[in-house]
Amino acid sequence: MLHVQWCEQDGRCKRLLLTDLLIAPMQLCTKVPLLLNNILQHTVDPLDKLQLSACLEALEKSLSKYHHHHRPLLRPTATRHLLLTL
Repeated sequence: MLHVQWCEQDGRCKRLLLTDLLIAPMQLCTKVPLLLNNILQHTVDPLDKLQLSACLEALEKSLSKYHHHHRPLLRPTATRHLLLTL
């Protein structure tokens, strides 16, 4: 636990807790479908549209599966409890 506290006090963390830093990559992943959807709306070529649609569908399916399996860990209290047991 001492190591977790030391990491959270590091200036590079900008006063964020470890739980905040752990969720950041997932927040980025959830923005990718929004970006792909926006690109899809402005795409003219039918082949490109088809490929983008397939990528978007696969990504949304993957994110849905991830959320289903990891939902308990995404709750702040569950994450904090997990960190306290380290």
